[in-house]
Amino acid sequence: LSFVVLAGPMTAFAMMIGGPEYFVLGVMALALISLASKGETVKGVVMACLGLLLGMIGADAVTGLTYRFAFGLMPLQAGIETVLGALAIFAVPQLVNMLEEGGTIAQVAQIKDSVLGGVREVLKRPVSILRGGIIGWLIGVMPALGTSAAGITAYLVEKKFSKEKDMFGKGSMDGLTAAEVGKGACVLGDGITSLMLGVPGSVTWAILMAALIIHGVQPGPRFMTAGVLPYTVFAGLLLWQVAYFVLGLLFVRQMSRIVYVPNQILAPVVAILCFVGAFVAKNYVYDIWIMVGLGAFAFVANRSGYPTVPMILGFILSSLIESNFHQALGVGYGSALIFFERSISLTLVIITVVFLAWPWLSVWIRDRFMKPAGAAAPASGAEQTVTFADVLVEQDKPAANSELFMSVVVFALLAVFLATSLSYAPAVRLFPVIVSVVGLVTVVYRFLATVRGHKITLPKFTEVFAGSVGGMPWWVTMGLLALYALAVPFLGMLIASVLWFGAVCCLSGYYRHAGAWRAIGVTLVLIIVLLFG
Repeated sequence: LSFVVLAGPMTAFAMMIGGPEYFVLGVMALALISLASKGETVKGVVMACLGLLLGMIGADAVTGLTYRFAFGLMPLQAGIETVLGALAIFAVPQLVNMLEEGGTIAQVAQIKDSVLGGVREVLKRPVSILRGGIIGWLIGVMPALGTSAAGITAYLVEKKFSKEKDMFGKGSMDGLTAAEVGKGACVLGDGITSLMLGVPGSVTWAILMAALIIHGVQPGPRFMTAGVLPYTVFAGLLLWQVAYFVLGLLFVRQMSRIVYVPNQILAPVVAILCFVGAFVAKNYVYDIWIMVGLGAFAFVANRSGYPTVPMILGFILSSLIESNFHQALGVGYGSALIFFERSISLTLVIITVVFLAWPWLSVWIRDRFMKPAGAAAPASGAEQTVTFADVLVEQDKPAANSELFMSVVVFALLAVFLATSLSYAPAVRLFPVIVSVVGLVTVVYRFLATVRGHKITLPKFTEVFAGSVGGMPWWVTMGLLALYALAVPFLGMLIASVLWFGAVCCLSGYYRHAGAWRAIGVTLVLIIVLLFG
């Protein structure tokens, strides 16, 4: 319903804006997702810059004649596929974590009550459904805030207006209903900006946009001018919601049991699916190697406190941001003032700056205007000032050696991108140079702000390679993934997958028990590879 109602106004707005506005919209999406990275704003900006540069690998967006950042490797001249990047950045680190933790995703427990009973409880709360849906949808329309922000906001608002405030935190159905409805509505709100403006509202919609483009559907201002095609998409989304609801009621009990499958079985099977998905896109074994390498980097970044969501969003938005950047400069005859001379563009720039400065502004406003009544004023000369570093560096957390090491690695990568960019033609290198410089300045600032006042010690060998008690150490899993990727071109997907599965079972100690699960896992491996390999 929201798609149909807002399709006209959003399309009219999209037709009013051009290159400058689209460029600032893309930057604003990256700024918002960086700001929402659990307080890691500066590191989010660094990873967003790195994602933008990764998205520039391949033919340049200006002339299409220069293969940027390919380093003489033919597999990189075609660029990195969106799905490949998503698998590497999201799936690979999660696989390593699952095998390191061992056990199962959830503890085995008896399911009480019935599905229909839960549905009836939800339908008894129409006000909570409406309130959570509106809040989730409004947050979804704002790019990059995400379902987590929608769920938390809907929960807090419901807690304020609910009649059972005392039950919140103890299993309140009002809070649960509002939070889940808010997250579901946020997904549809994300689709508004994704389809009508061509700016992905979330990573999920970015991947869906890539799938639509592959099938000839171009999201953006002219989406609604494609005849019956947009309404076909709307109808498909509506049918998907109905099917999701019906199938969910029928199979929720059975599907929920997947969380009881041992990680030593589930993770290898998911890894095989990722390898098959990376390979079938272009039938390049190099894509598997790229996925493992990029996934290893994402895993280390996650462990070091660097958020990877801004990185994947920057990777996806790279082409859109750069092409509109050059289009805007063309309209402005090479002058960057074009971004400040148009009212819509200027408004978006101001909003973006406010969002980026909000961590500092919120602390300044709190200390300046919200002091408790009767609080003693600081003595003369003893007034404490809040610096930008105090706000953006995690407070009450010691500086991790792994974070400092990761800062050096990211600095080196950005320096390589900058040095390589300088060898290109002026028009081709302009945007990569700007992004590289911004990333370098930000990561240097982050490094200096982190080491200030902290003692730096080299980590011990046992600390680096220590693993979780429940499963395999992370370095063993990464080594097996690398061997699996190297074995595919020599042994074939089938044999390499069976060896990978067996190696995980043996090295994780799972060969000692649960023969039934092992048999099921081997069967799934064979079916997957025979169907898709």
